[in-house]
Amino acid sequence: SSGINAEYGGFSFEVELVHLTYEYCCHLKKHTMQKAWPHLLNLLREACTITGNPPVTLLGLGFLQLYLTNCPQLEDTKARRELQEVTFKLVEMTTDIASKSLSGNSWFGRRSEVLPVYNEVISVKKEVDSESSLSDEENYEGEHVYTLQAIYVLNECLAQIIDLVYGSEEKDKAITILSPLISKISVYIRNHAHHNMPNAKASAALLSSITDYQYCRKAWSKELFDALLDPDFFIIDPTSLPQWKIITEHLIAHDNLLFADLLMRVTTATGGLLSSNEVFYTQKARLIRRLSFTIYCCEYNQYCKYISKIQECFVEAMKLNQAYQVIREVFLGFRVLILRMSPGTFTPLWPIMLNELYGHLIEFRDSLRTRGDSSFDANPRLLNMYLSISKLLDQALVLSAEMIPDFQVHNWAFVCDRPTTDDTELSFRCLAGEIADQYDKALEDESVKRTANAPFLTAPSIADVRELQPFY
Repeated sequence: SSGINAEYGGFSFEVELVHLTYEYCCHLKKHTMQKAWPHLLNLLREACTITGNPPVTLLGLGFLQLYLTNCPQLEDTKARRELQEVTFKLVEMTTDIASKSLSGNSWFGRRSEVLPVYNEVISVKKEVDSESSLSDEENYEGEHVYTLQAIYVLNECLAQIIDLVYGSEEKDKAITILSPLISKISVYIRNHAHHNMPNAKASAALLSSITDYQYCRKAWSKELFDALLDPDFFIIDPTSLPQWKIITEHLIAHDNLLFADLLMRVTTATGGLLSSNEVFYTQKARLIRRLSFTIYCCEYNQYCKYISKIQECFVEAMKLNQAYQVIREVFLGFRVLILRMSPGTFTPLWPIMLNELYGHLIEFRDSLRTRGDSSFDANPRLLNMYLSISKLLDQALVLSAEMIPDFQVHNWAFVCDRPTTDDTELSFRCLAGEIADQYDKALEDESVKRTANAPFLTAPSIADVRELQPFY
């Protein structure tokens, strides 16, 4: 009953009664639950009238999912309308709870922002009583403690509820529910502050479940494409990458126009009339990385028909000789192509990439020979470009000959020395061997244990040229 709303020592009778009822319903037989629908509907309606008690709202959404997944769909028109009304209200209230950690829209900005942590919002003066300050902090945290729970409840329930409540001819109504939700949830995934990582991870899980339903595409496609193009997109919890792989596949795989748009952005990136070359190079590198990530997320051979455009992007990027961050991303993109397309698809690209690979490794060898390792320390982008180049060679050594037949024709130039005999001296030294020789002169040698059929270079970046020595 709504009259029971007392709390003693943090114990809420209202919440506990609703929770007890939920656990009881979980053990009901399906036909019993079906007969109890009128009473359950009254309970859900009452839950919709209770504000300021997030656990009741979240349990109400759980009740709704429990009924929908265990009972057949309602046939009566009035009953379905009542179900849709209570669904809309519960989802709206849960969305409000999930957005408690967001600031309101300001008059000069159209987007909400993630609220900072308490210590960044309130500066405690020395004159203020410590107990009062502690109370303020508890009140601040109390308003946001249910944000993460609400997002996870939506992740567990929402997609299934929407699919079951709205029939095939009523899917447009779902957009009315999802649009404000996604508008708020997308704020979390665009904020890369450390304290927001749990909310961002939960939001990615929620979006991965929603994007599985393409009829709702109108509600989420623009927000998620903008998130993919966010400069800080890859500053995320690594454990949320599987969700982003699903999201990107759902976003791009069913809309070739978006992939064509991404390709065009890579090709036409200029950085602006007043921007420096550094800004242009950074923008170009970011777009190429997003192109690579998109190809990686989608199905095998899905973008074969775009290979000529992709090759054009890579070739144009390779012409930027001093843009180390761009060249790094091109080699990463080529490694993705090897894994996500059949060998014959990108055969025309192999001569270009092998030529670039050989040329940059020659530069690497000569730099070690003439200047040792000190010249790399001041340029981390150059270091990480050589790491990316070395990773391509590392990957080529691990993969089977069937996956990279074009490399097998030329691997002698990189890794295979000509064997010596009693009558002849060694007349050819492979490029990897020459680099290893320079390391032997400049640095101490290290013993290396390689894992069979696995890449050796797994670090995302390096800070010292010595970190490449064990590979060569």
